[in-house]
Amino acid sequence: MKPYIFSTLLLLSFSALSQETRTSNHLFKLAAEISTSAANANLYNERGLLKEHAGDLEGALELYTKAVDMASQVPAYLFNKGITLQKLEYHNEAIEVLSILTEIDKTDFEAFIALGVSFGMTGDYEKAVEALDEAERLRPSYKRIYYQRGTFLNLLGDYSRAQTDLDIAVKREPDFAKAWYNRGVNYKDMGKFRRAIQDLSKSIELDPANSEAYLARGVAHINNNNRKKGAEDLKHAAEMGIEEAQMLYDKYCKDF
Repeated sequence: MKPYIFSTLLLLSFSALSQETRTSNHLFKLAAEISTSAANANLYNERGLLKEHAGDLEGALELYTKAVDMASQVPAYLFNKGITLQKLEYHNEAIEVLSILTEIDKTDFEAFIALGVSFGMTGDYEKAVEALDEAERLRPSYKRIYYQRGTFLNLLGDYSRAQTDLDIAVKREPDFAKAWYNRGVNYKDMGKFRRAIQDLSKSIELDPANSEAYLARGVAHINNNNRKKGAEDLKHAAEMGIEEAQMLYDKYCKDF
C-alpha cells in the first residue's frame, strides 16, 4: 500500500533522428563508421539511442558506456547512460553517473529529477528529496517534481509537506490517477479517512485496474467505521491478486 513512484522520465528527444534513419541499414552504417573511427563517441551515443528505441536497453547501455568512456564530460552521454541504468533498475550505478552529471551541469533539472528517483528507489528518501528540491529550484513549473517529491516525503513520514506537494500534483494533472492515489494514501496515513476515500475513489475512477487503490480504500473505510464498504473493497482487491487484502478481509470482515 505504498505510494507510487513514477520512474518513467523524459529521455533525450529522438526528433533529430528521422524515421528513415531508424533502420537496420542505418545501424550497419553506424557500426562500420565506429569500426573505422573508434574515437567518435557521438556515433556510439547515436547508436545507443537507436538500440534504446528498439527496446534493447542492455545493448544501449553498452554503447552509452563506450560514449562516456571516450568523452566523460559530455552531459548528453552521461544523461543517456544514467537514464538507461535507471530503466534497468541499476539504481546505485545510476546514482553514480547522474551525480557526476549534476556536478558537471548544475542547471540540468531533468538530471536532478532522475537522480532523486534513483535515490528514492534505493530507499534514501532524504537524498531523493534534496535532489528534487534542486530540480524545483531550477524548474518550478515542471509538474512531475511535486508528484515525485510528495511521494518520497510521505515515505519519510513528513505528511504535511507531502500534502502540499501532492495538492500541487493533483491540481496540475487532474487526470493522473497515481497522483490521486498517492494523495489518498497520504490522507490515510494522516488519519483523514474521509478525504482518503474521496481521493482513492477518484483514482479508481481514472484507473479501475489499480488493485492497490481498492486495498487502500478498503482500509480507509474500515478505519472510518464502515466495515461493509471496507469488506467490499478488500474482497475486490483480493480477487485482483492482493494477498494483503485477503488477510485483512479475513481479520476484519469475515462476517460480511
